[in-house]
Amino acid sequence: ELCVANARCSWGRAVRRESCRMDFAQAVNLASAVATSVAAILIYLQIRSDRAWDRLETSHNILNEFVSGKLEDTLELLEQKLGWDILHDNKTYEDVVREIDGALVDDLDRLLRRLFRRFEALCISMDHRIVNEATCREYVFSLLLTLYASSKGFIEKERTRRREPQIFQFVEKYATKWQQEALRERRALK
Repeated sequence: ELCVANARCSWGRAVRRESCRMDFAQAVNLASAVATSVAAILIYLQIRSDRAWDRLETSHNILNEFVSGKLEDTLELLEQKLGWDILHDNKTYEDVVREIDGALVDDLDRLLRRLFRRFEALCISMDHRIVNEATCREYVFSLLLTLYASSKGFIEKERTRRREPQIFQFVEKYATKWQQEALRERRALK
């Protein structure tokens, strides 16, 4: 149904303006479109929230397995077989190589390679956002930084041996990044 109203144009002349009045069916269609849009937005937000939760849960599960599985065994082997408590001894790879029998250097390298491969896989997962970086940082911050700082010589040796300059690049990336973040956090506290 049309509604006719009198109006004045910009120069003051009286004109007739026609406008549409919405009938019931149009109102229902408009309300339905708005409700559908709101529902779509809510579904999208729920899916995003579920994905974030799934990522956190996956991170937690991977890290629990990571910290309590072969990683722990490898750290114990380093200490038992080679006398290097990598987390508590203030030694570098070079220091340990000087202290142990030359025949044991291959064992040392093998164990470190195992550790670094596990950490590299974790860091690649963070880089691709498969696991949550903040959760990983809470779990392995000091372990990653200590391993990286004490074993830079090993990383360089592996890169030279394999002629591959990108070996363990993700470990290096996150160790460096987290170290810089920690320094900024300490400065901010002062």
